Amino acid sequence: MKKKFTVITVVLTIFVGSVCYSQDEITRFFKFGEYNTSKLVEFYLEPLGHSMGNNLNSGWYNTGRAHGLGRFDLRFGMPVTFVSDEHLEFMIRPDDFEGLSLVDVKDNFAPTLFGSKDDGPDVRYEGEI
Repeated sequence: MKKKFTVITVVLTIFVGSVCYSQDEITRFFKFGEYNTSKLVEFYLEPLGHSMGNNLNSGWYNTGRAHGLGRFDLRFGMPVTFVSDEHLEFMIRPDDFEGLSLVDVKDNFAPTLFGSKDDGPDVRYEGEI
């Protein structure tokens, strides 16, 4: 039984490993240097912080009624946050980065985490990779 389980595990590992892809998309960020990567990730994830803050601050209301000894309120809620249009994309300003420039200066808006799934602008990195 143990041998059968080991064979199944090895076969599944080989099969899944050949089908899966690594994080090629995210590793492209790290080629721009540590400073540029942190700025890009900051701009990309900024709306997530806003939405988490809104969710944490919603629903904090209770009655002023005093409860008896050993009694308490138990509430369940599902907060919903809408992301405004201004948080769907961010502007890439080459002055904010080191050695990074836009290929097309007119195309300088990139999607955030909640933005479209389209590709952002093409950039050129003039540093060491």
